[in-house]
Amino acid sequence: MVVNKINRMGEYLWGEEGITLDDSIGSYNSWLNTEIADNQDIVFVWTKTVDTADQVYTQRLLDNGTPRWANPVQVSSAPGSREAYLLIKSDNNAIIYVWNDHRIIGDNDWFAQKLDLTGQQLWNSNDIPITYKKPSRIKILSDGQEGAIIAWSDDEPFNGIFIQQISKNGILGEVITSLTETFNDNPTDNYLFQNYPNPFNSITKIKYQIHIEQYVTLTVYDVLGKKVSTLYNEEKPAGSYEIEFDGAELTSGVYFYTITAGDFRQTKKLLYLK
Repeated sequence: MVVNKINRMGEYLWGEEGITLDDSIGSYNSWLNTEIADNQDIVFVWTKTVDTADQVYTQRLLDNGTPRWANPVQVSSAPGSREAYLLIKSDNNAIIYVWNDHRIIGDNDWFAQKLDLTGQQLWNSNDIPITYKKPSRIKILSDGQEGAIIAWSDDEPFNGIFIQQISKNGILGEVITSLTETFNDNPTDNYLFQNYPNPFNSITKIKYQIHIEQYVTLTVYDVLGKKVSTLYNEEKPAGSYEIEFDGAELTSGVYFYTITAGDFRQTKKLLYLK
């Protein structure tokens, strides 16, 4: 399996031959999805058939196309057949994966697992069951606290739309209401924290830290990439900072806030509920 990165001019950025994601024995189906981690890794997930069983694999590429791991990582270690489907970024550059699982023959279940930057599983080795129904038209989005909300429609036993939430800790229905990130007065690196509260109405706080004096811009965008507010655009000494963002003039929905400090750039998502 080979991938490539193409700029807006149609030019190959990873060479004409591209980057090999996986060259091991097996056949690949059409399930392939991607996500961008907070550190700008490009995360791929796909399904490969090995010895008649479908398995979900993942690989992360640096922006220059270099694979982060020597070999693709199998997302679930539980026995059974499964098909890749969804993924979404979480805290500390980890990724949450959700897939269609057939570990019990005849069933059509959905499970989730979280892998860190090294490819290690962070949740129960048997994975987290999302639903034992037979969903269709399934979607995933952030819960605003580095977890995920999964929504789907279901024809059995009656037509309806269902949702399930899983926290960054792998607990169904866990609502995280406090920040767990460390706010360092003497930072050794640059970092953008998750806003709090999130979701919010209409005031939320955004924290960031820089380890050397740098020119800092902190900007809020809507889902179309339109700038809605510039919170910082000035030189700042090394240290940790907090600023309030007032969304009173915004419409309800998902927004993104981005910090740029020298070569450092990081984006996080916030949810405004009016």
